[in-house]
Amino acid sequence: MLSSLVDQSTRATRTPPDGGTLVVEATLLCRFRDDSGEEVHLSEDTHELDLSHRRISEIDLRPLAKCENLEVLDLSHNLIKEIDLWPLMKCRHLRQLRLRNNQLKRVDVTPLLDCPQLKTIDIDDTVEIVANYDMRTRRMRGLSLEELRSKHPLRWRFDSETMDPLIEVERIRNKLFTELNEIYCSPDNRQVIHAELMCRLQSALEDALRREMANAEKTENYKRLYVLQRGLEYIRQNTPVAR
Repeated sequence: MLSSLVDQSTRATRTPPDGGTLVVEATLLCRFRDDSGEEVHLSEDTHELDLSHRRISEIDLRPLAKCENLEVLDLSHNLIKEIDLWPLMKCRHLRQLRLRNNQLKRVDVTPLLDCPQLKTIDIDDTVEIVANYDMRTRRMRGLSLEELRSKHPLRWRFDSETMDPLIEVERIRNKLFTELNEIYCSPDNRQVIHAELMCRLQSALEDALRREMANAEKTENYKRLYVLQRGLEYIRQNTPVAR
């Protein structure tokens, strides 16, 4: 598999043209149609990555999550059939994404909701664009997505099975309830548990969600990280303020 060939944990150094030392944070591997590959060294100072016209057939973007200063990503004029954009949610400074002239049929642009600087998304008109948008979390659709919607058959959707943040919130809440039920075993435990749960619910949920978010980022599961972040937003937006 392509992902198994990407070493994202090793820090290496190489000498750039100016003679200084550049710390390489990750290595991106591009796979070509003839099954050959090319390594692209990345650093935290990578601002623009031009991989156009390379005949790339597969690419794993997870190493790009380390390039938080990335502004331009050009993958146009290649042979890419599928692409996972979730790692790009970490590229908060991304301004341009170019995917035109590939073999893509469908692209999920949901992670781009976390790219506030994004101005241009260049994709072929024949590509189906989908975006998972949860109305319960008050997040604005970026102008780039609205522009994309006006030019492409973009379909907003809500995937309740894998993208519902409330499922994660309820799962953690039930776990907290079980823990409290084991602590309070008196006949009046229901009232005690309810009072205690209401008292500590928000802080306990936030702490649990932050721990799971850290683990999701560590394991590079950016889709899950996105869902957990939405769950944290929902809690902060909807938990009543104590008086």
